[in-house]
Parts: sequence; structure tokens; C-alpha cells
Amino acid sequence: MEAAGLDRTFLAREAIDCTLRFICLATLLLGPDLPGTVVLDEPELGLHPAAIGVLAEMARVAGRSGHRVILATQSVPLVSHFNLREIIILDRTEGATQASRPDEEFLGAFLEDYSTGSWRHYDTRLHDEVSRLPFPAPRRPPRDRGARPGRHRRRVGEGLIPARGLTRLRREIARAGGPERIDHGPSTAPSKRLLRADPGYLKTVTGPLLVAEAGLSAVLARCPTFAAWWEDLLS
Repeated sequence: MEAAGLDRTFLAREAIDCTLRFICLATLLLGPDLPGTVVLDEPELGLHPAAIGVLAEMARVAGRSGHRVILATQSVPLVSHFNLREIIILDRTEGATQASRPDEEFLGAFLEDYSTGSWRHYDTRLHDEVSRLPFPAPRRPPRDRGARPGRHRRRVGEGLIPARGLTRLRREIARAGGPERIDHGPSTAPSKRLLRADPGYLKTVTGPLLVAEAGLSAVLARCPTFAAWWEDLLS
């Protein structure tokens, strides 16, 4: 391997893993011996974010050359480089794998502001149709028909976690003396408590939604240890 400004050639054993991985991917996707169909499982692992964009473009180049390139991934940065027509969603349904494509018409407005790999908490105009998205929809809190509009102040978690489970979580946090003090072992870890409160809880979906809904300032106020780490990181 050679680089501008260096007076010697680097050997493979001197390169870091991500560099070697990228070289192998480039050799495969841009080389003359690429097979008709290539399946790569999580090819973005270990790559610099800038290299992930180059990886996506190399896959497109191979596709334009008549090859079929299939990338299996859970990476938001990688998916963000593709449009909906290039994405297939795989779900586990009744013991079998089901493939489907995202609904372009439904997600059109969403993609005016966000990429295919990004998302945020859904606003009220999406609640009725959000179940069509490729991840679980937040539940709506039950509406009291006798209450006047605007009288109920929605609390964090309502609509995302069942009411009974949410009440249980709040009690456990209060008894422990704060959210940072409830982890006493594998069976009482926060993720385990959340699963008991809501069997449909997904750490990678519901968790970020809860944090986004609460806001960073609220999280820092309730979690002094995390707040100290955050301040140290910023300094």
C-alpha cells in the first residue's frame, strides 16, 4: 500500500483492520472477477463513516455493471445512502422470513426531511398509518372522553409503554432513589425491567423514542452520574 508523501510502501500487516477490510471490499466490488450475485453480511462493520458512503457507491457501480449486490445490514449510515426502491425489509413471520418493500407513497413526506436510514418520534398526523412502517408503532394513550381538550398533560412514556407497566417502572425508580440505582444484577437491569413492563419493548426502537421524547436536559437532571460523564466529555 502506498500513500502520497510517504517514502515507503506499507505492508498488509502494518495496516489497521478497517483499512484492510475496505481494500478487500473495493477489490471484490470493482475487480474484474466479480460473480453475478454477491451477498455481503454487514459489510460496513469497522469502516469509517466516510468509507461507508464509498462502499454504497461501489455497490451501485457493480450493479450498473450487470451484477446483483445484496447487502444485509442494520446500519443507519449505510441504509441512508440508498433510496426506497433499493431497500428490502426482512421480517420473521410465523417461523418464516418474509420480504417486503417500504411503502414509497406513505413515506414520501417523511423523506422530504429525513433520509431512509433516519427517523424520529412520530407526530400526530402519522399515528393512524404508522403501523405500516417496518418497526412497531408507539401506542396511543387512552383518551378520556369526559375530559376537556388540553386539560391532560401527556407524560413521558405515555403511548410508548402500556399504562400499567409505566406505573410500575415509575414506582421502581422512586423506590431505588433514581434511574441510575435500579440495576442490581442481570434480572433487574433496566432493559429487563422494561421488557417486563412491555413485552413488545425493543431497545433500538422504543429506547431512543423515550430519550427523544424526554429530552437530553431531563435525562441529565435525573442521572447525575451520566451528567458528570457528559460534562467531562464536552470539556
